[in-house]
Amino acid sequence: MAGENTKLTKENRVKLEQAAAVGASVEEMAYYCDVSRQTVYNWLKADTVLFDKIERLRQKPILAARQTVAKGVTESYTSAMDYLKRKKRDEFGDRTEITGNLTISQVLDQLENGQETIGQNVEDESSLQDKE
Repeated sequence: MAGENTKLTKENRVKLEQAAAVGASVEEMAYYCDVSRQTVYNWLKADTVLFDKIERLRQKPILAARQTVAKGVTESYTSAMDYLKRKKRDEFGDRTEITGNLTISQVLDQLENGQETIGQNVEDESSLQDKE
């Protein structure tokens, strides 16, 4: 964009704000304003009020998504459980507790023979040799 007008016009300020309100990246904002990314960075660096406004506007889609999730959680058991599995992984996450000792070779042998190894702890053979 050689020779581009790097002055921040009222029109480009509005475009930056519109793009930020939908969560656009700096690259997307630059494309929308038909300027380089560096120009957008320069505008934001020179105008801290604009910078703060853009940062706030970029949070709008995230807040909207959170509101949608919260609404979905109240309307669906599955959505509620999916949310809890992500937010409270220790309490609601899908996990399997493994106990006991088993070498990697033993696991591979069992898998080759079609046996399950669930409920057994897999240890590196070298760690077992250290214990002997």
